[in-house]
Amino acid sequence: MKPRHAAAITLVGWYLMVPPVRGAPGEILEHAPLSQWDFYEQYDTKAECEKAIPSDKEIQENMKQCSNGDCAINTALPGLGRCFAENDPRLKEKKSGKGN
Repeated sequence: MKPRHAAAITLVGWYLMVPPVRGAPGEILEHAPLSQWDFYEQYDTKAECEKAIPSDKEIQENMKQCSNGDCAINTALPGLGRCFAENDPRLKEKKSGKGN
């Protein structure tokens, strides 16, 4: 890989995106199109982004402290997240506001 290509790769940020939640009681729409997913957090590298997704065990531990449905949804949501490069063409519509 040429040095200029390596520099271009390191400039790409990563988004942890989570599926939308609708209704009351809240329902996590895991199979919603990406254009409906929400930006959760931004990271400098894919590894950092993927590390931020909690494991099932971490989610279960955190759920023990929840006393209501909203807490449970907010605790589970990052575990359903996926990482996308900020230049992913599927996010272009989302960023421009057309996906909402």
